[in-house]
Amino acid sequence: ENVRSRSAVGRRMGSSVLCAALLLAAMWARAVTVGISPIGSGILVMLSLVWLLAPEVAFRLSGEPPRPQRTLAPDDRLLAIRYAREHWNYFEESASAATHWLVPDNLQETPEPVLATRTSPTNIGLQLLAIMSARDLGFLDDEGMTMRLERILDTMDGMTKVRGHLLNWYELTDLRVLDPPYVSAVDSGNLAGHLLALAEGCVEMAGSADADADRLNDIAARARAMAMAMDFGLFYDSRRRLLSIGYDARTGMLDESSYDLL
Repeated sequence: ENVRSRSAVGRRMGSSVLCAALLLAAMWARAVTVGISPIGSGILVMLSLVWLLAPEVAFRLSGEPPRPQRTLAPDDRLLAIRYAREHWNYFEESASAATHWLVPDNLQETPEPVLATRTSPTNIGLQLLAIMSARDLGFLDDEGMTMRLERILDTMDGMTKVRGHLLNWYELTDLRVLDPPYVSAVDSGNLAGHLLALAEGCVEMAGSADADADRLNDIAARARAMAMAMDFGLFYDSRRRLLSIGYDARTGMLDESSYDLL
């Protein structure tokens, strides 16, 4: 597929250069016929060069940039792993059966430590990827990762949704939707991307020799199905032809604010 795509791009570029050359030849012929000043000749030469080089410039700009391999120095790697472990400890210590295995939104440290027992779609998506990352870094074994992912997906199955979307905030103790019942386009987009990344990661892990392929493939299928079940048409404002930033489930109305280029 990649070879065919490159071949098609090459043919398109070749035809573009040929068309440009023919058009420029016609322009030069016209200029010679009617007469052109030295300044005009210089401008025409510059325009000709820009036109001829445009396909090559476009090709190089759209190509895959080089990605140099970077290796952390041993001391820097130890420091990065220490920070990663400290972050992972929050996920490990704050998620429990009492929170339906979901991580609280934040920990308030002053004036005294208090966990905010609520969560959002973005939080859940990041928790899923944090669990995969913890396994990659050696903080979890395969069974620990698989068990945690299954628990979270089980919880997500039972949460209130609107056309496949989780709502913006849930109370962790009983998973009720917090007021106002709102569906955020950006939160849903985050979660969908995280679920698809989770699915790809699980499929890749399932290919290793010592993996529990059946459970990992099941997690991948469930995660992908959740992402595909999100109907993003919910956010489309047909009057403005833009995506709204959210949907008020109480009123059944789109938010007046939208995503555009301004």
